[in-house]
Amino acid sequence: MGDNAKPEIYYSMNEIIDGKITGKYRFMSQGYLLYDVAYTNRKTGKVTYFEKKKLKLKGIECL
Repeated sequence: MGDNAKPEIYYSMNEIIDGKITGKYRFMSQGYLLYDVAYTNRKTGKVTYFEKKKLKLKGIECL
């Protein structure tokens, strides 16, 4: 990894709709890049994982 390697940072945020917590987002980043994002629905417990995909729209590369 070397001396310039950035640490992994894990954090989470609650999803709040109409004043009630309805789910939770979990993030893992290193430097300014997100590497892992997951959403857990509080009612059902279902977890949705998000993937990073390259997309090109009108000649502009998006993430």
